[in-house]
Amino acid sequence: ALRHLRTGLMAPGRTLPPTAVGRRRYGRIALGLAGALGAGVFLVLNLMLQDLPRVDPGRPLTAEDADRVKRVLKAADPRRLPEGVLQRVGLPAADVELVLDDASRRLLGGAARVAVSAGEARLDVSAPLEALVRRAPGLRHLAWAGTWVNLSTTWTAAPQGLPVLRAVRLGDLPLPAWGVRAAVALGVRAYGVQSEAALADALIEQLRFAPGSVELAYRWRGDLRDR
Repeated sequence: ALRHLRTGLMAPGRTLPPTAVGRRRYGRIALGLAGALGAGVFLVLNLMLQDLPRVDPGRPLTAEDADRVKRVLKAADPRRLPEGVLQRVGLPAADVELVLDDASRRLLGGAARVAVSAGEARLDVSAPLEALVRRAPGLRHLAWAGTWVNLSTTWTAAPQGLPVLRAVRLGDLPLPAWGVRAAVALGVRAYGVQSEAALADALIEQLRFAPGSVELAYRWRGDLRDR
């Protein structure tokens, strides 16, 4: 009797029980969602990582460049000011670019480029993925998607304080500004420069952008000396 029952269930034309049909249907849906997710991740990584730098590192900085960076930083050093005095320093965009390029090379092994117009500035930074792998070893698994990280940011001058981040692009992928602010906070902690970031926020009263130049207004306070 059991043999006849089994044969009847497996006979051609017989339909599966409703529970089996439901399991197959949900299985196909799950496979479809997993495939779509995998394709989405593949696309995003290919947009984020690229094979070439947007800012070509070119030649390494020379000793003359290093001396110029030191002169720019010394001229803007607030510690030489009397306490409470508002200081305004105008910097050519080329000097700002040199300082940021030097920092990008030291911290990221990459390069930076600055373009300044009326009320707005654009900062492009390129860094090799291998340099970031030293900080986050898990990133080495993404090398198949590209070997360079290219970040483009656009900043708008604010009436007071630091400029506002208006647009961000990682590779060819546009990113929301709030997400980038969170990522910057993580990066500040990862590189151990929290105190420097807090000091800049407390010190700088305004940054103005003009074609080819940046004006920095800051005021030194005694309580900042120990920060």
